[in-house]
Amino acid sequence: MKEWLQAVQRYAKRLWQWLLRKDILTYLLFVGLATLVWWGRAMSSQRDTTITLPIVYTDVPEQVVFDTPLPKELKVTIRDNGKQLQRIGDGRLILTLSMVSQLAEQEGTVHIAAEILRPKLQDMLPGSTVVQQVQPEVIEAGYHRQEEKDVEVRLMAEWTPAPQYQMRDLPLVEPQEVRVYGKKADLRNLRYIPTEPLKIKDIRDTMHCTVGLDVPEGLRVVPQNVSVLFVTEQFTEKTFTLPVETYGCPEGQSLRLFPQTVTVQARVGMSHFNDVREEDFHVICHFPKSEQVSVPVEVECDNPYVTRARTNPSELEYIIER
Repeated sequence: MKEWLQAVQRYAKRLWQWLLRKDILTYLLFVGLATLVWWGRAMSSQRDTTITLPIVYTDVPEQVVFDTPLPKELKVTIRDNGKQLQRIGDGRLILTLSMVSQLAEQEGTVHIAAEILRPKLQDMLPGSTVVQQVQPEVIEAGYHRQEEKDVEVRLMAEWTPAPQYQMRDLPLVEPQEVRVYGKKADLRNLRYIPTEPLKIKDIRDTMHCTVGLDVPEGLRVVPQNVSVLFVTEQFTEKTFTLPVETYGCPEGQSLRLFPQTVTVQARVGMSHFNDVREEDFHVICHFPKSEQVSVPVEVECDNPYVTRARTNPSELEYIIER
């Protein structure tokens, strides 16, 4: 390693001595000075350059539709000294155009000439900079206002909770309505805007997703996407032992069941476990219409937190008493 470093030092020393003998350093010095002189003159001399400015249009009502797209950028040829032009080129200038006065009618033509653009551009640039040319010279496009209508968003989705989970409620769509723009005839019978098909599996806890809208041709909606919230929770089962009531017995007859009580198993979300009570359930059997060994047991529940309820046993033997 030491010998290698010594060899590098020897070669470096020889190279330096060779440069001194050939006056290379003097030559490079004069080249550098010449470059600095040229650069200084270039920075102080007047010259032209073309910059590209993005255009932002403001105050455009949602119901306004342009027959042809408005230009998104403007090419501006400016004159100034090189140093100033370099600063302008390094900046991020954006031309903002308010369309209030241009879109005052129900329909018409937007016409913004270079004579209107030049003062706006000049205000954005340094005082010494002169605007030479603007392309395009005229911003022009026809426009018309569409009819509008607020309609419901209908979620077109399939969802499946993860094992041991259940939906706490139906998915929440936000916003629930969107504003639709189009021809009056197209809006007349429009009742809802469907979302794009959505399929979600294995939902746990809370899930947010953004879905687009399936907009009919010729219509435009704002916003173009909606947010969908899926909320699930783990479920458990709550059991009750309840008596069975009989219905539909002919006059003079009664139905004796064996047994006369059943176990009701109710599925409920864990957050609402204490909100489910015995009085929420009604267990019944109907008088048999034909000869059969047993009658089915039905359970009715008016508690919204119970997603499923079943009985054990599901059928009961009986005898008819007169």
